[in-house]
Amino acid sequence: MIYLDNAATTAPSESVLATMEAMSRNTFGNPSSLHMAGVEAEKTVEAARDKLAGAIGAARDEVCFGPSGTLCNNVAILGAARALRRRGNRVVISTIEHACVRETAKSLADEGFEVIEAEPTEEGFRQTINDKTVLVSCMLVNNETGLILPVHALKNIILSAGAPALLHTDCVQALGKIPVQVKKLGVDLATFSAHKLHGPKGVGALYVKKGTRLVPVIFGGGQEKGLFSGTHNTPGIAGFGEAVRLAREEFDKRQADLKQLSEAFVNEAQKRDYLAINRDGGSYAPHIVNISFMGYMGENVLHYLESEGVYVSVGAACSNNSGHGSILDKMHKDIRHTAGAIRVSFSHANTLDDIQAFFAAADKAAAVLIKKYK
Repeated sequence: MIYLDNAATTAPSESVLATMEAMSRNTFGNPSSLHMAGVEAEKTVEAARDKLAGAIGAARDEVCFGPSGTLCNNVAILGAARALRRRGNRVVISTIEHACVRETAKSLADEGFEVIEAEPTEEGFRQTINDKTVLVSCMLVNNETGLILPVHALKNIILSAGAPALLHTDCVQALGKIPVQVKKLGVDLATFSAHKLHGPKGVGALYVKKGTRLVPVIFGGGQEKGLFSGTHNTPGIAGFGEAVRLAREEFDKRQADLKQLSEAFVNEAQKRDYLAINRDGGSYAPHIVNISFMGYMGENVLHYLESEGVYVSVGAACSNNSGHGSILDKMHKDIRHTAGAIRVSFSHANTLDDIQAFFAAADKAAAVLIKKYK
C-alpha cells in the first residue's frame, strides 16, 4: 500500500503505540482520583502537557486536552464569542476554514452574532475586522492545499481596528510540519490534534493564553479548567505527548524529508499535461500538494489509484460526505479543476519510490478513464 493521505490521518508511531499500551495496562487509574493510582495517571497527563507546551512555546498551564481537534475548535469559538458578546457582535473567519470552524461560527448567527468570511490575506482581514469584532479565527495551514495563512499579521490588524477580539488559529495541519510558536503568532487560542502527528485518534489540545476567558460549552466534573469536563483519555494523552516528543526531536529531518518529497512530486506533476497544480502563489506547508486531473472526475481517479494500491483523497476527509464546497471553489477554479481535484499528502515515512508509484498509477488512470469535462 502506498499511503498518500496523511492530511486525513497518520499511522501511529511504534513508540506511541507502546506508550499507550503500557498506560492502558499499568497506569489505568482516573487522573481525577485522589489515590496513588490516580496520582500516577495524573503525572502522565502532566508530562504530556509539558511536552506540548514546550513544543509550541507555551506555559504548561496554558494547554488543555480535549477529545479532538474538532471539539477544541468548537470550544474555542463558542467560548470566546460568548465571553465577549457585551463588547461586540462580529465574528470573522477566513473563507477557507475547516468545516468544524466554519459551521461552529455560522451557528453563532442564531445568537445574534454577525459572521463574516474574509479572504485569506492580510488585506482581506483588514477589510472585515472592525471595532465590534470579538473573535477572529484563521487556520495556520489549509487542509486541502497546504497554503500557509497570515496568522502572524492578524493581531496587529485587530489592534489597529480597535477591536476587543480574541485571535484563534486552527493548527491541526501545522504542528510538526512547520514551526509553530504561539507567542510569535500572537494568538490567544490555538487548536491541535494528535492523529495528524502520528499520534492516536480521539485526542486534541487547546492552547488558551493566560488571562483569556472562555465560557464553557461542556459541563461536568470540571476537568481541564472546566473546558473539557469528562474523564481524561489518559492513554491517548500519553500517546499525544510521545508523538509531540518525536516530532520535536526529529523536526529538522522530517521537514527536510517532506520538502524533498513535495519538490519531487511537483516536478513530476509539471511534466504531465493532464495535471494542474492548484497553487496561486503564497507559501505552502511541505506535506500537502493539491492537483487536478484536468477534465476527469476526481472520485473516479481516486478509486482507480486505489485499485493500483495508491491511497489519496479528493479533499478534506471529513467534508467528503458533508456537501461543503472545496477551497478550489473559493479560488475561482473552473469545473475541470474542481471536479478533478486530488489531494496528495505526505508523511516523513514516505519515499521517492512512493512518488514514482503514484505517477505510474496516475498515467494509467489518465489513459484508461474517460474524461467527463472537456
